[in-house]
Amino acid sequence: MREYCFIAPVYDILLYPFLRNIRHQVLKIVTELKPERIIDVCCGTGSQLRLLKKHGFHGIGIDLSESMLRVAKKGGNAPDCLLRDATATDFDSEIFDLAMITFALHETAWGNAHAILNEVNRILRPGGHIMIVDYAFGKGAWKMAERVIGWIEFRSSKFTGVTGALL
Repeated sequence: MREYCFIAPVYDILLYPFLRNIRHQVLKIVTELKPERIIDVCCGTGSQLRLLKKHGFHGIGIDLSESMLRVAKKGGNAPDCLLRDATATDFDSEIFDLAMITFALHETAWGNAHAILNEVNRILRPGGHIMIVDYAFGKGAWKMAERVIGWIEFRSSKFTGVTGALL
């Protein structure tokens, strides 16, 4: 997944102002659920896991982008992240209490998104939770957010050919 090699080093810097509130909402939900075993599917730079770890939660992240995972391993509260395919994770069945997919499905082709959700369902324990977080620009969207996120999506889709397939 070379599409993130140019963006990975600045991904969090560019997106933090726009995603901060959402990341903290995810933390609030996780705090209410109190899961023991968390997986962040398509974890990217691991920023959601880093925030969760800072607040006492342990999770594991998986992603196909070596560039994003290199960023995830840097700095304080570095989360445990592995280079794995979200459609075939190699984890045992029914082991996670919470599976998160944040800001990933919008750029995933329908067939892959379906395969990811099937895999998440397989590795999630009975009674576990799936949290899907993504975005869409509405009428009240901040124009700067649209431009920055749009540029990042353009840079990434330029390499993959995928342009925002939504479920």
